[in-house]
Amino acid sequence: MDLDNEAAWIALLGPGRDALGTQLQAVGTGAPLALRAAWLIEVERRPHEADRLLEREPLHDAGLRALLAAAAAQMYDDAPSALRHAETARRSYADPLRPLHGWAAALEGVALVELGWPARALPGLHAALRIAHRDGMSLLQLDALRGLARAHDEAGDSNSRDAILDSAEPLVAAYPGLPASDSLRRLKAQVMARQALLGGPWPTLKVDTRLSQRIVCAWLDWLQGKHTVQEEVQVLRMLQRQQYWPVKWQVDLGQIEGALAATEARAQPSAVLAADLPPGLCRLHAEVLDAGHARLSGRFIDTRALRNELQARGLQRLASRLALVGADDAEAVAAWWRQTGRDAVDAVWLAPRLLPLWPALLALPDAQRSTADQQAMRLLGERLQAMHKLRLDRGTSGPPARPSEGTPAGLTPREWAVLQLIGQDWSNAQIAAKLFVAEVTVKTHINRIYAKLELTNRQAAQRKARELSA
Repeated sequence: MDLDNEAAWIALLGPGRDALGTQLQAVGTGAPLALRAAWLIEVERRPHEADRLLEREPLHDAGLRALLAAAAAQMYDDAPSALRHAETARRSYADPLRPLHGWAAALEGVALVELGWPARALPGLHAALRIAHRDGMSLLQLDALRGLARAHDEAGDSNSRDAILDSAEPLVAAYPGLPASDSLRRLKAQVMARQALLGGPWPTLKVDTRLSQRIVCAWLDWLQGKHTVQEEVQVLRMLQRQQYWPVKWQVDLGQIEGALAATEARAQPSAVLAADLPPGLCRLHAEVLDAGHARLSGRFIDTRALRNELQARGLQRLASRLALVGADDAEAVAAWWRQTGRDAVDAVWLAPRLLPLWPALLALPDAQRSTADQQAMRLLGERLQAMHKLRLDRGTSGPPARPSEGTPAGLTPREWAVLQLIGQDWSNAQIAAKLFVAEVTVKTHINRIYAKLELTNRQAAQRKARELSA
């Protein structure tokens, strides 16, 4: 194989990857620089090493430089940079017959999904899929299918999403260890769980040590009311404090924690705190979750601007979730049920508020509701009742209590949370991991706390925290 032509790139993104790796190892530093850097990013999953390599040996091809920067940025969880570099790379490889045009289009499409623009992502992802299929780049096909499945899911297009998941199954089975396969398996399990709440079979996942699979397993256990889920979440939270997690995993874990708190009728369900997340799809997910947690705690948040943004972006699944957050009567829940993006999981999450409305919902005349829909709604109501019984069994019955009003000494809720953790002798790094923020953000909060409370050092802050908590 000539490492200087397009066959090498086709091998990198297809079934010839192993043979290419053998050849790269044999040639060593004599292999093309861009190909060595791409191997570090795509195969070894070490974008930092690729960055250092390109610092030592500058790459003069602007298109390849942008393409590698886009792939690295995607691994760094930096969707804005990934999109910017991918657009540059796609313009550099404008010929749709070239394999690198397909890679750039896939990176661009996935970045658009991560930024919360599923409809805009579809053309590029479909183009990448066509090129990958034409050139036999099965690994690129997987990446494009992952992006397409997520885009259709967020847009509330379940038929297209399911068709994509079905078409991806042979590739997922052929390449089980790849991140794209992992992502597709996660989504498939989540889709099956949604269907199970309405009468379908529960998905079964093999025991897997990968964190992403463990999060899905904890999510499934919560939906089925298993008592072990609290311990699972505690272990996951400990692991999250010890290592880097993508933002999506952080939000997923925050959703489970908040759902558990709501199910057990705690006074203050934990929120995902969207303000601490970068702009994009995960932040929008977190904003909707925060709104739901506020309602479960007896508080109201004005979500009109968020609702308009979700509609403008075509994020129908999130828009439907937000509609259910604001539903106060049976008619509003019936309107949610008719939406294409509705997700039965959201009803389980919001069960403490929805359960009293369910009998009226079932009795509500609705000419558009089929017999199958009525049966599915009845089954879902039984699931909500089971969640209520679970709360009673744990001795935590009753609606969520309202949180105490305000915070001490004029602090914001986030500043008060930071001060309380300081009072418990937590380090800045531990606080950052606990609250899903950067350590520099914690330092900013601490500086504001010191200014408001006229403190001069950490010992004084610890004393003040204990005094205010008493």
